[in-house]
Amino acid sequence: MKIEHIHPITVNLKYSPLNEAENYVSTWPGNFEKMAIANIEFLRANHKDYEIAEAIRLGKEIFVRRGQITFPFETMIEHVIGKEESKNYRVLVKLERKEESQAVVERVARFFLLLYLHEIFLLMNLSLPGSLSLISLNIEDMDSIEVPNLSSYEFSRSLIQGSIFPITFIDLEAVQKWYKSIDTSPSNLPSKSAGKALNVLIRLSYSDYSHFRPELSLLVTYAVEALFGGGIPISLLKKRVIQHFNAKVEKPIKNVLDEIYKWRNKLVHGELLLPHPLMSDFDDHFSSNIQVPYFEVVNNGFQLIVSTIQSLIMNNSDSLMFSETRFFNRIEKRES
Repeated sequence: MKIEHIHPITVNLKYSPLNEAENYVSTWPGNFEKMAIANIEFLRANHKDYEIAEAIRLGKEIFVRRGQITFPFETMIEHVIGKEESKNYRVLVKLERKEESQAVVERVARFFLLLYLHEIFLLMNLSLPGSLSLISLNIEDMDSIEVPNLSSYEFSRSLIQGSIFPITFIDLEAVQKWYKSIDTSPSNLPSKSAGKALNVLIRLSYSDYSHFRPELSLLVTYAVEALFGGGIPISLLKKRVIQHFNAKVEKPIKNVLDEIYKWRNKLVHGELLLPHPLMSDFDDHFSSNIQVPYFEVVNNGFQLIVSTIQSLIMNNSDSLMFSETRFFNRIEKRES
């Protein structure tokens, strides 16, 4: 049995130019205004049911091959990133799989399409922070598929407010090259610090910041410790962050980390007073005294994560290395 499907796919992407950051755009090494989605390579991927041996890009057609499985993504691009708001564009996905059910074929098609869009989102926002949001996705003739809004909001804030942790522009090709060199297979749990931190950026970008989500502080500390080392005293963690950013003034970084861990500890140890979820938006005292400062802490943590990942990209590395010297005070032998 041979199954072939051609499904029109509508993807709504949004390019978000920042008036506050226009002066930075001229420093970005590349012609961003004319960069099309089609120029972003479909990266390698593995699936627990389909171990993909290779992924190659040929012109506008993207093929993922293994044996008799072929997924060509024939992309008809009318939308070009650089406009204030994107037009919907349609992608024809032709699927061939012998002796397989339609349900399985469609499930795998969804997987690779979503993976492709996630990678586009990460690559663009690590290259030009705040540049791309995923608004919606619809695959015609398939069961409805909902994609959580992948928002570039925190990337945008990091770019504008990143005074403590520098955020910059990196050539997209350099980001692609780095991304392909690290372990980003979605079927494997990431073992390297970069992969762990990237997963956190995706999860934080899913977040609806109109509602209070106390678990965000846990995600931030997870990524920070993945990058700078877990299971170490907070004092040593601070030293590593200060050393990494070569900070001449240490207090701002210490304050950020103190606030991040203060909120994290309040949540973990049951000290954070949480209202009923339905009341969070109606309690003015909670909103002004807890929710607003909490989101500021989350944003500072997001800046720290993005800035650190950008430094890994620019140094073509998947992790940071630290060297601490342990000193022993000699105990003089006392005379009895």
